[in-house]
Amino acid sequence: MNNNTIVFFTVYPFNNDFYKKYQFNYLINQGYSIKIFNIFHLLYEPAVNKLPNYSELEDVNRIKQQIIKSYMELDFYINKIKGKKVVFMICHKDSEVLEVLSKNKVKYIMFENNVLNFNDDYGVLTKFMRSYCNYLSLFEFVNYLCRRILKKKSENKFLEYPPCVILVNQNQNKAYSKNNRTKYLSVNSFDKDLVDANKNTIKPNYLPKGKYFVLLVNHPWLIHDYVLNGHTKSYTDKEKYKLIINKFLDKVELETKIPILIAAYPKATEDENIYNGRSFVYDTEQLVKYSSGVISHHTGGVNFAVLHNKPICMIGLRVFPKYCEFSLLNQSFAKELGVPLYYIDEENQSFIGHGMFLYNHNKYNKYKYNFLISRNNSKQTVFENLADELKNYL
Repeated sequence: MNNNTIVFFTVYPFNNDFYKKYQFNYLINQGYSIKIFNIFHLLYEPAVNKLPNYSELEDVNRIKQQIIKSYMELDFYINKIKGKKVVFMICHKDSEVLEVLSKNKVKYIMFENNVLNFNDDYGVLTKFMRSYCNYLSLFEFVNYLCRRILKKKSENKFLEYPPCVILVNQNQNKAYSKNNRTKYLSVNSFDKDLVDANKNTIKPNYLPKGKYFVLLVNHPWLIHDYVLNGHTKSYTDKEKYKLIINKFLDKVELETKIPILIAAYPKATEDENIYNGRSFVYDTEQLVKYSSGVISHHTGGVNFAVLHNKPICMIGLRVFPKYCEFSLLNQSFAKELGVPLYYIDEENQSFIGHGMFLYNHNKYNKYKYNFLISRNNSKQTVFENLADELKNYL
């Protein structure tokens, strides 16, 4: 057993899904010690009272989650770790956090290989309106712009103490650092690695024996990331969305005679289960793998549908503002995957039926190699690719 520690900085309460996603079993088997530091209170203090469950941490497969409430505490717990250590930053870069790492000469690695960023699709006006849609008033929007200006301090610190490695996918540029101190490593997405890890897994007993469809959820009211980022405007309220989505799902089941299961994302809480008794399951990859079709909107969970070559029905809502995050993501996903975008809050829903699910082979393959699969190292997992680099810092 070596004396090397990998510290994950996160703002989300880790659970078993995150344990699998970040390949903790592999790291432990390689002899690394794992620490989880939750720095939610440092990065998002205004959201602490709005998201109380983010401060309720439990052990994950016997790995303790340490909540950090001050930069002094962060310094203390970093120094408490004996031996060599490296930080994996699963959150945005923060100047004070980087100060602590810099002072203690602790290297850090950033993940960008799991981010589908379609910003290149948008012009300046669209990007401006996209941000404006998140706030109830012009005053709140101006406050947001001021906060963005203040974040320049963090960006400057990022240039002074850049990460040793940034994990990227094929579609991402290398604009973070203008010096040669950062290495950009092209790797698979974590979703691709999870699909490969589960390729010999038998069908779980909780899944139906017959055909079923899957809805990938990502809820459009003020929740999770939207609260963290200080947004104040909800595109639709929970009760209104509940009526719209269940009315649509009822029609699909009636027309196709095939049940729909709900794929909950890792951060989803039980109060988000609004689907009138439909199975609400925290195992998206397996749900998609054995499904006959996937209903998706504004969620990266669509990656599993692409990796498993499943036909997709991309849905949106007209009630969403044209320039809001959800509308733009729906349009981008539909364009990238070569499928129609159907609006489920319109009276005319003649698309509902077995023909509503489409699979575009060429578009899917292009998407895979742009966002999900490394052209150079597709057979190796993220951490297998990173193994030699880790030896330089541990």
